[in-house]
Amino acid sequence: MKKYQRNSKSRFAAILFALLSVASSCLLLFAACDDGLTLPEGSGDGYPPSEWTEGELKVHFLDVGQGDCTLLQLPDGKNILIDGGDGSSEHNRKIGQYLDAAGVDKLDYMILTHSDRDHCGGLESVLEEVSVSCAYLPYAATLGDDETYFSLYESVVRQVPSLRFSRRYETICGENGEYFLFFLWPYTDNDGETDSNYNSAVIWLEYEGLSVLFAGDMTTETEDMLAAEYALDPSVFTLGDMEVRLESTEVLKVAHHGSNTSSGREWLELLTPEAAVISCGRDNDYGHPSDRVLSDLRAVSPDGEIYRTDECGDIVLTSAGGGKYSFFG
Repeated sequence: MKKYQRNSKSRFAAILFALLSVASSCLLLFAACDDGLTLPEGSGDGYPPSEWTEGELKVHFLDVGQGDCTLLQLPDGKNILIDGGDGSSEHNRKIGQYLDAAGVDKLDYMILTHSDRDHCGGLESVLEEVSVSCAYLPYAATLGDDETYFSLYESVVRQVPSLRFSRRYETICGENGEYFLFFLWPYTDNDGETDSNYNSAVIWLEYEGLSVLFAGDMTTETEDMLAAEYALDPSVFTLGDMEVRLESTEVLKVAHHGSNTSSGREWLELLTPEAAVISCGRDNDYGHPSDRVLSDLRAVSPDGEIYRTDECGDIVLTSAGGGKYSFFG
C-alpha cells in the first residue's frame, strides 16, 4: 500500500517509499498518485482498509465512481459517514463491504451534505447494514419533490434516534476535546434557496493541529460569502474553544468533484491546502475534475499533492496527532 507523510502546513513535501512483500519478497516501488500519474495495477483500491487503532484519526475517501462517500474513524472510537454514493447496487455493496472490513457496525453520526442522488442514493442501504445514532440532513422544506431524499428522510425518522438539520455552529466534539467538527454552512435551516448545491453542508475537522475541510458540493457563491465574512471578522467561525482558521487548511476535500462551478481561485488562495482530495468517476461525462480547478490547485500550492479517486481508488488519510498525517492509496 502506498504511503505519503507530511507535517502539518510543512512546505517540504516528502513522498515516502513503501516496500511491499509480494509472493517471495518481490518489492514494488509506487509512484505519486497525482494528476497524470497512476498507481501500479491492482494497488490503488485501498481495500481492505487497515485496522483502526485507539487515538488514531482515519479518513477514508471511498471510490464510489461519480459520487461521494467518506468514512471518518475518530480518535475516541466514534464513526461518522459523510454521504453515501449514488445508490447503485455496485456502490451500495462496496460501501457495505468497506464498513464491514473497517470493523464499523455502528455509526455515531451519518451526515448527508445535500440531497443530490450521487451523495444520498446509498444511505438507505447503509441504514439496512449498520445502526445509526444521529443523522444530520439538509432542511427538507428546501428540497422540492426529491423522491430519493424524502425516502431517505422517512427511513431516518423511523430508524434513527436523533435527527438534526445541518446549519452553521452545529458541532461534533471528541470526548476529551481532542477534535471537533464544525459546520460552516448552511447559515440557517432555510434561507429560501432551493438549489441543493447552494445548501450543501460545509464541514471543518480539526484534530491536534491537522485541519480538513469537507466542501460537499458548495458553489463559488458560497465560497465568496464565507470568505467575505471571514475577512470582516476572523472569529465568525469560533464557538467557545473551537476556532476555525481557514488559512490553516492542510487537507481540502475539493467541492463538487472538482467542478468548475466551485473552487474559485480566491477561495483556494485563502485555504492554500497542502493536499487536495477529489472524488470523481473514471471517464465521467462531466469532465470532472475541471482543468481550471487542477491548474488553480497547483498554482496556490505548488508543493501540494492532488489525490483523485478515479486514479487512486480508495484514499485513506491517517493521523496519530501532533499535526502529522499520511496518505495511503
